[in-house]
Parts: sequence; structure tokens; C-alpha cells
Amino acid sequence: MIVLVDLSSIAYPIWHVSGNEPDVNHVSNAIVAKVRALASGQPHVAVCCDSGRSFRAEIDPAYKATRGERDATLIHQLQLAQETLKGDGFPVWSQPGMEADDLIATAARIATERGMGALVISADKDLLQLVSPTVRVRSLASGVEYDEAGVEAKLGVKPSQVRDYLSLVGDTADNVRGADKIGPKTAATLLFVHGDLEGIYAEAAKEPSSLKPSVV
Repeated sequence: MIVLVDLSSIAYPIWHVSGNEPDVNHVSNAIVAKVRALASGQPHVAVCCDSGRSFRAEIDPAYKATRGERDATLIHQLQLAQETLKGDGFPVWSQPGMEADDLIATAARIATERGMGALVISADKDLLQLVSPTVRVRSLASGVEYDEAGVEAKLGVKPSQVRDYLSLVGDTADNVRGADKIGPKTAATLLFVHGDLEGIYAEAAKEPSSLKPSVV
């Protein structure tokens, strides 16, 4: 099994609570310490990083537009952490235009194809769509490790439906707007009944009266 660590998910919480720290390198040191702790006892660990502007922002300029520019000091601390982790011998992956999520998803797929399986460590709920019999996701916030049943208990949908679920409810963190008047419960119910977005659209075209007016 390979452990795939989302570095930004570790860095941002540390950064946000570090305002009064006298050590100028507290953030990078804390990031490194966290990765080392997560990697303890694990033979295969890779650190996945964001890299500048995402290709998604080229498709939709509104994507993450509410976040503003990353603080230069934070960028410096991330660079220091990456250099230290590379010195430790960790593979530290980044790719221009790609986010850590993209690298994690690719690595998880390749690991599964090679019979390894993967454990993803992140705070990003988008990555729950990767969960399968060979891939699990551990939440950095709660420490909960999600298998397929765990994803369904949390969101009300299967991992294979998470993409469509997020399309319906939106994602305020990424400034992605969902469908009007469709919240988590309605989205989960629609996907339970109709399977996916294509099924919902097909039902709306065939029998719109079977859906709530707000959905149609």
C-alpha cells in the first residue's frame, strides 16, 4: 500500500493558527513534523503538492476566486517544508497546472492497477470519490478512515456518486456553485433514486412531474 499525503491540507490549518509563533520557521517545521508522524511505520509514502494556478481556473475564472492570492510567507514555508521532506527521502510530487488532488487521484489509480492499493490522507472531501475496495481516505481533521460504507454513511451517496453529488450541492470552499434549491439531502435522494446526473436529466425529460418543482 502507498500512503498519499495532501500537503496543503496539512499546511493551511498550521498556517492559520501560527500568527503569534516567535519562530519564523514554525510553519515549515510543523508541516514536516506532521508528515513524518503520518509516515511513521509506512514503507511507501508520497507527498503531493499544489503547483501554482490550476488548469481549472483557465476553464472557469471563478474557480477558487474567493480565496485570493496565497501569502508569500506561506509559499516560502511550503517550499522549505518540501525541501526538508525531499532531504528525508520522501517523493515530493508537483506538476504545473495541477493540484495535489490530481496527483493523488492518478497515483491511487496506478497503485490499484499494480495491486498495491492506497491510503489518501487529506482534509478534502472531493477525494472521497476515490474510495474503493483498494483505496481509503483518512480525514486529517477527524482521523476517521473512510471505506465505501463510511462514505455512504457520511454523504448519503456511494463513492462513485460523489462527483455528481458535489455538482448538485456545489462547493463554497472552491467557489463552485451548485444547483439552485438542491441541498445535501435532496441531492442524495435524487442520486439514490436515479443513479447519476444523466439519470436525473432523463427523468426530468421523460416525467418532470415526478420531480419536485424546485428540481425541475
